[in-house]
Amino acid sequence: MMKQKTDDVQDDFEVVPLTPLRRLEKRLESIETTKTTQNLERFVDKILDMVALNQKIVDEVVKANQGLREDMAVLIGKMNDNQERLSEFIGILREASESELEGNDSKSIAEALKPYFDKMSESTAKTLEVNNTLADTLASLDRNMRKGASSAHSGITSSILARRAANG
Repeated sequence: MMKQKTDDVQDDFEVVPLTPLRRLEKRLESIETTKTTQNLERFVDKILDMVALNQKIVDEVVKANQGLREDMAVLIGKMNDNQERLSEFIGILREASESELEGNDSKSIAEALKPYFDKMSESTAKTLEVNNTLADTLASLDRNMRKGASSAHSGITSSILARRAANG
């Protein structure tokens, strides 16, 4: 450090060589323009594009699952309608078999057919139970898919896209 006195005021001066600063500036410039940095930026852009594409795919899968769930709900309703019609048909058959054949023979025929009617009724009840279980399972899957899609969408993608916008 050099000190110089002028009019009783002291000014401090420092001599700094410019060559090392120039070398650092050139080095920084070369680092900024190197291909590896550009390749890295392109690579990060491609990854972010893949994340965006992945999110679109997830959204499409969620939409497809929703459509499938709605179709299954319609199918379950139609199966329940068919089940009710089958129950009504069984009731009509019972009434017809009992009323058509009167006397001792009708009782023996009705008793002979009763196990079959009981099996049909039991099968109808089991089918109805399976339909209800299927409806509950589909509703549970729908809730889980909605919860998973909303958390994945809001968490990961939002933070990545926010960083990309801040840097871009």
